[in-house]
Parts: sequence; structure tokens; C-alpha cells
Amino acid sequence: MTTPLYRSTASVQVEKNSLQVVQVGGVMNTEAYDPGFRQTQMELLRSRALAERVVQQLGLTNAGELEKLAPSPPLQRVLSMIRGRPEGSAEPVEGPTPGTASKERIASAAAVFRGGLSIQPIADSDLVGISYDSVDPLFSQRAANAVAESFVSQNLERRFGSTAYAKSYLEDRLQELKLKLEDSEKKLVAF
Repeated sequence: MTTPLYRSTASVQVEKNSLQVVQVGGVMNTEAYDPGFRQTQMELLRSRALAERVVQQLGLTNAGELEKLAPSPPLQRVLSMIRGRPEGSAEPVEGPTPGTASKERIASAAAVFRGGLSIQPIADSDLVGISYDSVDPLFSQRAANAVAESFVSQNLERRFGSTAYAKSYLEDRLQELKLKLEDSEKKLVAF
């Protein structure tokens, strides 16, 4: 008998509508169709960095959490019964203190997590489907939603970063112009 897999799907809208805070000389606002933009967004959804973020958000770096999601082979079930441990439970793992996880543990958990993740464009729209397959239907739902939420958060952080940079640039430029104005006023008064 095979273990059933459950799929949950979330959708996100990916459109290129970035706010241009400052018109810097030589930089043009390109609102035209960009065929590479959608593919870039899909690759960001598939990225290791986003998977690592989701793995940490869902607490999958804790011992045994990720292992519960994969169907166990028959031999492993028999060995679990012999050892007196419930099916799917993992050996205790010694490692980092609770609340922290090593980079290696996060990377390996992200690799396993990405195995259940699939990203597909939704035809004739700016939508992208995020699906997650798992033996646990509730986890499939949590995983698909977590990827969508993390992707949106990551994009907001990226936009905030560019806005903060623009703010810093404008403040620096304003200070330079203020000093230049003061210098010009002193020269005018001296004249």
C-alpha cells in the first residue's frame, strides 16, 4: 500500500510595478513587457535562500520535524517497531541549542523541503502557482502558504532596501547642496 501524497497550492501575483522614488539621470523607467521578469520571479520562488527562510520560519530544523513529512519505507517501519520508537521518529540529534540551527542543518532541511516544492506559471496571467506535496495535508497547506508569504516579505524588504538607499542618497545630496549654497552666499556677501 502506498502512502498518499497531498498537494496544496497557493498563488502569488508577480508584476513589475516598482515605484521609482528618484529619477536619476540616465535611468529610464521601463514599464514595457519584460519577458525575463516573470522567469526571474519564478526562480526566486525556487531559490535556496527562500527555502532556507521558510524552513526556519516553519521550525523544520528541529530534530525529527522534516523526517515526519516523508513516507517511511517498509524496512524503516519494521526497524522502528523493533526499536520501540513510533514510526517516523528520528534518532536524537545532538547539535545546536534550541532556537538556533547550524548552517548545514538549515541547508540540508532546505534541500529536502525544496523536493516537495513546485512552481508553475498560470497561463495568461501574472499569477504563479506555488504547490507543495507532502504526506501531511496540513503541512502541505502550511508550506505553500509560507513560501508565498516569505516571497512577498522578501520582495517588500528588497523594495524597502532600495527606498532606504534612495533616502540616504537624497539626504547626502541635500547636505552637499546646502553646503554649496552657504559657500555661495558667503562669496556673495564678501563681494
